[in-house]
Amino acid sequence: MPALGGNATFNLKEKWNDDVWKKVNQGTVRTNDFGTTFTVAKEGDSAQLQSKFYMLFGRLEVVLKAAPGQGIISSAILQSEALDEIDWEFKGINNSRVSTAYFGKANMDNPLERGHDFDMAPTQDDFHNYTIDWTKDRIQWWVDDKMIRELKEADAKPNANHFPQTPMNIRIGPWAGGDVKNNAKGVVVSLPVTRQWYCEC
Repeated sequence: MPALGGNATFNLKEKWNDDVWKKVNQGTVRTNDFGTTFTVAKEGDSAQLQSKFYMLFGRLEVVLKAAPGQGIISSAILQSEALDEIDWEFKGINNSRVSTAYFGKANMDNPLERGHDFDMAPTQDDFHNYTIDWTKDRIQWWVDDKMIRELKEADAKPNANHFPQTPMNIRIGPWAGGDVKNNAKGVVVSLPVTRQWYCEC
């Protein structure tokens, strides 16, 4: 797995570097004056950019504007091949909340204890800086230079073995959480015709 091995800034107002990023899944990803626009236009769309490099601990900052729309989830996450995961997620039906979560080796026990929602300024109207600061001892989630959550390794559920601790790459983009054919029951069931998600990072 290729490591980032240092500090880097990626300006997605310009065409992304194919040596660094790859587009995955169905859906449209385009650069424009806002940055990069990810479009969910029909059933099955989940436009996403994924880094070809991996991080084993470090700091990820993403400046983004989330997509509106019932059933649409915008996300900026770190995920490993072993299915360790650290998340920022935004529900399109709620313009004033942000969700944080983590998973270790795809263990889904106690999901309500892993995820926490926070009130904040409108996520769909303005760009905000969302940061994950990840060390071997703890994970911090920051919004616009304010820490809103910290998870220590010893407090990971169901135990510290489920603290994310394997090399992860960056995955940015929206998906249709309300797609009843392609998702499990219990998610929002109304899929809009066209929604866009803007990201600048």
